[in-house]
Amino acid sequence: MVTENLEENDSQEYKVVNKNIKDLLVDGEFPIPEIPDYINISSVDNSILSAFHEFSDGSRDKILKHMLAATELMNTDNETSVYHAVAAARMAPRVANAREISGLAAYYYGDYKYALQEFTAAHRLNDSISFVPFAADCFRALGEREKAIALISKHRKTDIIKYEEYIVESTIIETECKFELGLSDEALKTINKVIRHKGLATNSRIRLQLTKADIMEHLGEDEKAKELLDKAYALNNKQQNSFDEYVLVDIEEDEEEEQELLKKAESRTRDSKSHSGSSRDNSRGDSRGGGRGGRDSERDGGRDGGRGSRDGGRDSRSGSRPDSKGGKYGKH
Repeated sequence: MVTENLEENDSQEYKVVNKNIKDLLVDGEFPIPEIPDYINISSVDNSILSAFHEFSDGSRDKILKHMLAATELMNTDNETSVYHAVAAARMAPRVANAREISGLAAYYYGDYKYALQEFTAAHRLNDSISFVPFAADCFRALGEREKAIALISKHRKTDIIKYEEYIVESTIIETECKFELGLSDEALKTINKVIRHKGLATNSRIRLQLTKADIMEHLGEDEKAKELLDKAYALNNKQQNSFDEYVLVDIEEDEEEEQELLKKAESRTRDSKSHSGSSRDNSRGDSRGGGRGGRDSERDGGRDGGRGSRDGGRDSRSGSRPDSKGGKYGKH
């Protein structure tokens, strides 16, 4: 969730502000928004279309357009996205894809309880696991990290070739949950098991290295954090691509924080060329709360024996997962 979803209490701890989509009701009802003219269902995958075989073509097209509009607006207009998603889900309550879109819209809006409800409904309808990283992040946002870990464990996948994006997303959330629970060793074991896989795509390896670097920095292992950041920067340079292509704007769950880490890596590279003995900047910036629901605010706000005391979830910037949330539904 974004920084605005965090509030500071008297003990200087940050907790996630769980929004309620019912606040969007108008005269006791969710308005049904007009569908933008540019929404086109021609690119919708056949596997999605087949789920609407019981609907007339007109009803199917209307529902799909609401789903596409909801997906399109998740990162730019949360409220209207919710309206479109709720409209689709109410028109097709037994269609898993409609319920999943409803859950995603609620997730990005910041109502994690409602999002969990919709993800659960979608899972019961088609047994899909695409919801798992988002649902786990909802549990994390609600301070129920053990449930997040249990959910990921229940649906764990090991085929990195077939499930790479799913595995990477789930691993990042599981790692962060364990670390926030004070289980530093377990957190590192979790991420190391995946980060060492030789078949990882470059963008996946960079994301995992950034996550691990962040953990090492918070553990005071500055040199190890620097080494990981340098490796990520080197991987980027090797492919002559911009880090922006790899840093998922997502969950979130991350643009501000990961961009900050990348800036540090680039800065160190420049400094090392002109000042061979320069010391690294150790400031961690407590104001980084926008990353993954303010996990830095949790960690930097004080740990008792390494145990985080703040409840945080993922930054609704998790929108960097457009393929997960709507790749089948067309362009965003």
